[in-house]
Amino acid sequence: MYYFHRPALLKKSLFKRTLKTLTGVFVLKVGISATLLALATTANSAGTQVAPFTYGSWQTSSAEELDLPNLRGQGLSFAEQYENKLLGEWSLRNINSRAKMEHDPWIYETIKEMTWRLNAQARQQAPLGLVIIDNPSINAFAAPGGVIGLNTGTILAASSMDELTSVVAHEVAHISQHHYESGADERKKALLMQIGGMLAAIAASAVDGDAAAAVMMGSQTATMNSSMAFSRSNERDADRVGMQIMNQAGYDPRAMPRFFATMNQKSQLNQTANQFLPSFVRSHPLSNERLSESQSRAQRYDALPLSKQQRHQALFDLLYWRTQST
Repeated sequence: MYYFHRPALLKKSLFKRTLKTLTGVFVLKVGISATLLALATTANSAGTQVAPFTYGSWQTSSAEELDLPNLRGQGLSFAEQYENKLLGEWSLRNINSRAKMEHDPWIYETIKEMTWRLNAQARQQAPLGLVIIDNPSINAFAAPGGVIGLNTGTILAASSMDELTSVVAHEVAHISQHHYESGADERKKALLMQIGGMLAAIAASAVDGDAAAAVMMGSQTATMNSSMAFSRSNERDADRVGMQIMNQAGYDPRAMPRFFATMNQKSQLNQTANQFLPSFVRSHPLSNERLSESQSRAQRYDALPLSKQQRHQALFDLLYWRTQST
């Protein structure tokens, strides 16, 4: 009888040894992961510069080469990261369900590819989502968790692919620098107010364009009066980091002050005509100091090779035409 039961006993014994081995490997992996996380957190708290994350692999660069500040919030707890993810998902659900989206897949994929390239220069995490709203107003926004959004009006307000990229790079920088975590609860309340106001304005725009602008301005004014808006230092920080990641991703950082100049001109014309300011300017205050600083910083960068300029312009011309045609 023993002879016939021996294979079963061997199988049972082998299963136990395999399970024990796998358990040991799992514990070892968890231990290594925890150690690496602790080392990363300790290094960051000690002021160690974080290398840019490029196309899925780390590139070692000195702080002098990139002039990037220490990334804030690298020591965020899992609970805080989860909360940011929930906020991002909430934003995506509400925007996708209430706003009219741009449904041209080519437009979406073109901007997505550009956004993902920029994101890879500044963040370890993949973006949570990209939304392109079919709305003529000039606006762009970011939400915790890695949500990036812009209106089709922003595409039509730009004059080159690099100018459009500068808007997205600025928003990616807000996320990578964890500006929403700078004021934690207050900043997140601002996000809810801003997106809520934007959704209300989109709904109002179906009836009256001026009413939509009034709703949007009202929500943003309330946000600023509550000291929840991005500070001037946050905006300059996003400009600086945005230009750096543009350069790393192969775009022309000098396009950022050019787009700012366009927004500044539109703002002055609107004020002269007693009209509402562009949404992007209201949510991202553009002072003369900020414009001058970005122009001065742009002089540090060289022009792109002519062949790349031509490729970017050809791509943008098609993007502009398709956006205008939809």
